[in-house]
Parts: sequence; structure tokens; C-alpha cells
Amino acid sequence: MINLKLVIDMPQQHSNVQLEGAQAIQNNISYSVGDFVLVNFESVRSKQVFLGQILVIDGSEAEVTFLRSRDAKRTMFTFPENEDRSWVQINNIVEKIKMPFVDNRQRYIFDCNVAATS
Repeated sequence: MINLKLVIDMPQQHSNVQLEGAQAIQNNISYSVGDFVLVNFESVRSKQVFLGQILVIDGSEAEVTFLRSRDAKRTMFTFPENEDRSWVQINNIVEKIKMPFVDNRQRYIFDCNVAATS
């Protein structure tokens, strides 16, 4: 089992983000609508990473809907009843996550510990 860590070294300068159809490319990583990603949110006092799924890509931004953890291991997630959507800069996406298994109760089960704060 692979464990993802919250400690992420972000370069000061982000590479140019390109839009190619329904894809965005940053640092040679291609992001597409439907991808599951970890998104970095920073405030003055904290840095948090959340798990979401890309809904729309528009230039250097993506609309992402976020999931909520349903177990202590952070491998099982669901979409909340009240949808949690946000437009984020592509350069705030820090990791693309492998597609999860979806069980018959609409729980998204990832084969790794998604160490996101959600």
C-alpha cells in the first residue's frame, strides 16, 4: 500500500499551464475532466490538502468537487450531500490520484492512504 504524505515541496515558480482541449498540462502532468486530484489550499496560518475530482478545465483553472473521508485510514471517501465545489488554479493541484474502486454504496475506495485533511 502506498501512503501519500501531506508534506509537499512546492517550487516557487510554477511552469506554464497549457490548455489542450479538455486537458491541462503542468510540469509534464496531464490533468483531464474526471481525474481525482489532491488540491493545496493555503492560508496565512495553515496549509491543507483536499481530495477532489475535476469537473471543468478552463485555461489555468479547474472546477473541482471535493470528497469527504469516511474512515480513519483515509482510503474510503464519498461526495457530501451538499456539494463542495471550488475553482482552483491548476498550479494548486499537487498530485493526480489513481482512479478508485466504487462500491455499491457509492463509496470511492482508493488503494492508498490519501492523507488529505477533509
